[in-house]
Amino acid sequence: MFSGLIQEVGALTRRTAREISVKRSGAKVALGDSVAVNGVCLTVTRRMGMGRTHELSFDLSPETLEKTTLGRLPVGSPVNIETALTMNQALGGHIVQGHVDGVGKLSKIISQGDMKTLWFEAPNEIMPYVVSKGSITVDGVSLTSAGLKKGAFSTALIPFTLDHTTLGRMKIGDRVNLEADIIGKYVAKYLKKK
Repeated sequence: MFSGLIQEVGALTRRTAREISVKRSGAKVALGDSVAVNGVCLTVTRRMGMGRTHELSFDLSPETLEKTTLGRLPVGSPVNIETALTMNQALGGHIVQGHVDGVGKLSKIISQGDMKTLWFEAPNEIMPYVVSKGSITVDGVSLTSAGLKKGAFSTALIPFTLDHTTLGRMKIGDRVNLEADIIGKYVAKYLKKK
């Protein structure tokens, strides 16, 4: 379980057909711990390095390769990193599982001084769960959807988010991992049964 509040931006250092490695400088994690990389919940399978900066490796399942961007990211790409929540941490973002629903695409950037509004195209199966002023996770970042139109949503980003996540570095056409709000998904499923 995650909050969508990114702790650091790391770098993809290695990618094979079934594994990635990420360089980071955050708090130590142990083998078997869950870490969200660009919003994808992964299990630490190897840890290299003794100091503050270290490299973590993660196995990628066929489902992860099919449903996320991780199997296509070039080595050197910046990645959003968040370690799993503990029971004594504040939930500052929203409940994020790290279970990506699909891949979207950045379609428009509107600069507004030091802030930006980003428009993302999203798959049809995700859009029913995106509501105005609701929660959406983009590459692991907890965001609020601002505008909606057929097949797309927007979100307004403040300077802190632009500076402390990968979203400020994105270009039109970049692909992102999307996770719809879990509470919205449960509500929709419940209402369908009525």
